Amino acid sequence: MSTNHSTGPRTEEGKAKSAQNARKHGLAAEAIPVELQPVFNDLRNELRSQCQPEGPLEEIFFDKLVTARWNMLRSLDLENELYELSEGKDPLCHPATVKQAELYSRYYIRYDGAFNRAYKQLKDCQTNRICQLIEADPEAPRPALILPDAIKIQRFAKRTAAAFASAAEPRSEQSGAQESEDILKYYSPDEAAEIREEAQTLGVSVNLLISSFAKHGYSVVYKNMFGDADQSAAETAR
Repeated sequence: MSTNHSTGPRTEEGKAKSAQNARKHGLAAEAIPVELQPVFNDLRNELRSQCQPEGPLEEIFFDKLVTARWNMLRSLDLENELYELSEGKDPLCHPATVKQAELYSRYYIRYDGAFNRAYKQLKDCQTNRICQLIEADPEAPRPALILPDAIKIQRFAKRTAAAFASAAEPRSEQSGAQESEDILKYYSPDEAAEIREEAQTLGVSVNLLISSFAKHGYSVVYKNMFGDADQSAAETAR
């Protein structure tokens, strides 16, 4: 074998590129390199301002989310650095970089899955936190969070309000199936089906369910039922 094929790079530029082969990616390390700590802190602070975790459990899920996102970004940065060694070509198609590129790709996929799991865990935890606040006091102010499931919270709030109304009303007043069906004609088919389903789930009449939401959407209900002209009179009669 010729020594020309075994002496390695001879120029300073070639030696600099070759030295990159020995770099450790650090994607499996627990500690953040000192020189990257400010960048990591910026990412963590930005995510904290959006996620607003509260309590030990939410902090655990938040830490998982931050770590996963950090390693996703590191995987992309390290993959981009391979373009210098692959002469501008796709690192996955160059013999000198294909193994490293495949490794970084696997790490990215791994941490992307970890990020999605942590995001869901944190979202579910915050959704449950708000539902617990509603259960304790339906009128209590709710924290303004972007992660919680708004639809789930809305449905839980409806059920809680109906349950409070059901507990306060005598069972003898929860009859009138025909009257319930009559009032549903003022709603769209989809809305009527949803109201009927909620009433059956709670074991109350449709009228009781609608009345329990009156203080939250009273004007809307009477506008649908009586029109704008009769709304003032209906509110006065109440």
